Amino acid sequence: MEIIYRPDEALGYSPGLREGTPRQIIIHEKASISTWEHEYMHFLNDEERGFLCMKSLYDSNYRVLTELNAYIKEVEFVKSLSGNNDKIIKQLKKNFSEEFKYIIENFGDITNTGLINRIKSFKNL
Repeated sequence: MEIIYRPDEALGYSPGLREGTPRQIIIHEKASISTWEHEYMHFLNDEERGFLCMKSLYDSNYRVLTELNAYIKEVEFVKSLSGNNDKIIKQLKKNFSEEFKYIIENFGDITNTGLINRIKSFKNL
């Protein structure tokens, strides 16, 4: 896997061009630990499924699942820190909701009922 550091605030995990191969994490030079964990979680999800390649981008159930996993990881990290982090957690949940909306509007509804239940649980974390 290649890591590309960017001076702007671009970030993301880009799946491989061929099935079975990872590709890139694109990340801001000064990204937070939780941002690193988020993008690394996408890599781990992709690795777990044998590196699905670009076709994974068009599977709304898979895309939402990987975003949910990544945001759960971030929220758990923030909760482990001392202090009042409610504002950050609220923002992370909002970010997930925006990504969720984008995915279903562009790639189709979620059909996996287990995933739907996990999303509801996440909103109550």
